[in-house]
Amino acid sequence: MSEFSQTVPELVAWARKNDFSISLPTERLAFLLAIATLNGERAGRRDERR
Repeated sequence: MSEFSQTVPELVAWARKNDFSISLPTERLAFLLAIATLNGERAGRRDERR
């Protein structure tokens, strides 16, 4: 994985610390988190092959 990988709680804490906010419907946010998770899993499998 990338050296810049962060957990969701770390990203939330960073966003709060920097006064960032996001206004998305729950369904859209869940979709984006699912895509990010799947992308991370796919990248993890790719790294294991090396």
